[in-house]
Amino acid sequence: MAAVGTPSSRLGRSFVVAAFIGIAVALFLGLGLTNKAWSGVGKVLVPVVALDSRPLVAALLTLPVVAGVVIGLLNLLRGLQEPSHGADAPSIGARIGAVLPAAVYVGWLVAFGYAYSNQLLMPDWRIFAAAAAGLVVTEVVAALLGRWRAGFDLLTGLSTGAALGVALALLTALDVGRRMGAAIGLTAGLIAWPALMAADLASGGVDVEGLKKRFIPQQTIDMTKETIEWARARMPLSRKS
Repeated sequence: MAAVGTPSSRLGRSFVVAAFIGIAVALFLGLGLTNKAWSGVGKVLVPVVALDSRPLVAALLTLPVVAGVVIGLLNLLRGLQEPSHGADAPSIGARIGAVLPAAVYVGWLVAFGYAYSNQLLMPDWRIFAAAAAGLVVTEVVAALLGRWRAGFDLLTGLSTGAALGVALALLTALDVGRRMGAAIGLTAGLIAWPALMAADLASGGVDVEGLKKRFIPQQTIDMTKETIEWARARMPLSRKS
């Protein structure tokens, strides 16, 4: 980043923000604050679920839905602003594959809701049937809605958000302990720093002309050309007889 002319102040700012993110993640996970928060949410949302599973269930019921809706709408709006939007229709395979993570989550959500409302325990074929029905219905809806580019963008965002929400739910709902929390916080900081620098570079761009001036010895090249012209002017080549 410094080689392409990024000011040190911007690099330092990215580092400070990444360090803050890493420390915050380490504290929240290491002290079990997110686990306790999800326990409180689960007490209201799913009070019948066992205490040890309640935080994870509460997180899985909320985070993928919120993340899917937010990212889905953002992806839809981004796609609508593109000039070539709607030019090509995605294939049926692309539609089914793009929505697969969301379909799997919907299948789990339907199965959990059916089992929770009817007080069923695994293994029970009705739970598996509910999961399969949710997955198939979601894929059918995606195959129809994804025929339009706007619908495909929405479905892609929903699927991405659902997958991200599940990962965040697993990360925040578990009580990982202080050592693991510190390790995850360090990892988050090391990932955030280059990501923030890349985002800063993408928003600010690169001064190509300034970069050329830094790495191309233009002054030396110009001086060499002048010397060659000076030598040619004073020592002209003799004509061949």
